[in-house]
Amino acid sequence: MAKPREVSRRSRVWQRLRQQRLALVAAGYILALYLVAVIGPWIAPYGPMTGDLWSTLQGPSVAHWFGTDHLGRDILSQIIYGTRLSMWAALEAVLIAILLGVPIGLLAGYIGGKLDRAVMWVVDLIFALPPIMVALGIIAILGTSLDTVMIAVGLAFSTRFIRLTRGMTLAEREELYVDGARVGGLDVWTIVSHHILPNIAPALIAQAALQFGGVILIEATLSFLGIGASLEQPSWGRLLAQSRDYMDAYPLLAIPSGAAIMLAVLAFNLLGDGLHTALGRDTMVASSRGRVVAPPTIRSHDHATTRLENAPALAIQGLEVRFPGAPSTSVQKNREIAVVCDVSLDLKSGETLGLVGESGSGKSMTALAAMGLVPAPGWISQGSIRLGGRELASLSDAEMRRLRGKEMSIVFQDPFTSLNPSLTIETQLTDPLRVHLGLNARQARERVLELLALVQLPDPQRRLSEYPHQLSGGMAQRVGLARALACQPGVLIADEPTSALDVTVQGQILDLLKDAQRKFGMAILFITHDWGIVAELCDRVAVMYAGEIVETGKTDEVFARPRHPYTRALLATLPGLERAGRIDVIPGSIPQPQDWPKGCHFHPRCSLAIPACSRNPVLLTSVGDDRQACPERSRRVRCIRAGEEGLLQ
Repeated sequence: MAKPREVSRRSRVWQRLRQQRLALVAAGYILALYLVAVIGPWIAPYGPMTGDLWSTLQGPSVAHWFGTDHLGRDILSQIIYGTRLSMWAALEAVLIAILLGVPIGLLAGYIGGKLDRAVMWVVDLIFALPPIMVALGIIAILGTSLDTVMIAVGLAFSTRFIRLTRGMTLAEREELYVDGARVGGLDVWTIVSHHILPNIAPALIAQAALQFGGVILIEATLSFLGIGASLEQPSWGRLLAQSRDYMDAYPLLAIPSGAAIMLAVLAFNLLGDGLHTALGRDTMVASSRGRVVAPPTIRSHDHATTRLENAPALAIQGLEVRFPGAPSTSVQKNREIAVVCDVSLDLKSGETLGLVGESGSGKSMTALAAMGLVPAPGWISQGSIRLGGRELASLSDAEMRRLRGKEMSIVFQDPFTSLNPSLTIETQLTDPLRVHLGLNARQARERVLELLALVQLPDPQRRLSEYPHQLSGGMAQRVGLARALACQPGVLIADEPTSALDVTVQGQILDLLKDAQRKFGMAILFITHDWGIVAELCDRVAVMYAGEIVETGKTDEVFARPRHPYTRALLATLPGLERAGRIDVIPGSIPQPQDWPKGCHFHPRCSLAIPACSRNPVLLTSVGDDRQACPERSRRVRCIRAGEEGLLQ
């Protein structure tokens, strides 16, 4: 049975473009204009300045198809030479606008801060004026030659590309695939040019097409005013200006140049709309096909075997993450709101720690803080994050890039938003290998094939040239896992990697994680809502509520005897045969960070709360029998009543 033919992305774009009839007609017309611009001197019946004073202001004839002007010059020849000037002038101005505006917009949108404010202050100042007024101001300084005019027009139109590029970059930088690229250790320019730019390119292409039309109009307007093109350079705008003085003698003189301007602008607008539709993101999801390849044995790199035996692979102490908040009154300054406070965790090599809690507890923010990926405008206000004994909280972003993806990596919850929709699987997997391990293209490709086989992705060779939308959810998550394992990190953070998958695929992904952990000796921080996964996968568990760790301990001990009321309430929500299908619920919901209560954050929802619970902050206290020998890894609870025997029985 023959395999279904796989339609490439380029083929799909062409198929969609063919459905845009007007866009194809417009593209053909624009190609014809540029062909005329190239071969104009060879096809024009006469020279641009060749005139016959005995044949002035003549109507259309066999010798002069569009007639003649007031000097007896052939209008068709002047339109042809004017096409040459207008098309090349438009190309020059738009290229200047793109080459100046797009990089500035990318960097301003991605970096933000002072750079973004400075750029937008200048752009808003220029954007407040019509482009032609800005161009006239620049022309007054630089001169009135055609090249100078096009430089001025390009500078004026670059503000439009800056605004558009910056706005789309602000949205794209919040996507998980950008965090994935940052985790891979890529530098700022690689991320914005290689990952963000392809995703915003359709809108930029449409903008460029529109700007072609706008530049043609401005060039024609300036030529109409006698600026730019010299008297020896025929242009559509100058032809239109000349016709103004002879409307009574020859009313049809304005039609050829006016029609040329109108049709060119209309063609570029139609082409821009068609390209934007055809280049839109693919949303089709292909079903999984092919066979499963058995995982091979992969050689370990040196950095995976030289970690300190005694130091925790990852140790977080007293972590606090803050964001600026709105002022509570009109006279107050903006408040700072803590979304994570006093979080302490530690992981040893080969150990799996489950981090559980309701949505909004701060689990994902803790993971992002550990990776140095706290989204702006948040920041780590205090605390320590140590990777194998090395402090990370004080490292610069450049230093963190050298660690992300190599010594510490992350698997995100949604496999499709964490993969770049515009890049092939091969590109997304080989980038970290080439950055961190210095592999060439062939070596990186071979390594990627090994990784895809390791995560049991069907037909790895075929998948390299595919895009994320061509994969199923389970296959896409396997690719995300392969990317996270590419450099064999010592610490892997799994942020609910199975929540978007069906039960069968969830089990397969969990098995892959356990196999990878055995091979590489990784420490895994597994964030989840599922206590079943905690019981199956995790050695220890930490329970989080409203930005705080409320209980930690060995998994079996926490299941057998929860010491915090919130842990007990979470476990009580699990279905059980003895409850005959009835599932308990926790009354209320997690408050927003700005509304966290004083004292124990859980006390408004706690059935065991007493007045003392709301007076002062509660510390995370060791309560296990091993608290003297190893206090940082002993059973710890954030509850003033944790020591009361039989309280939670």
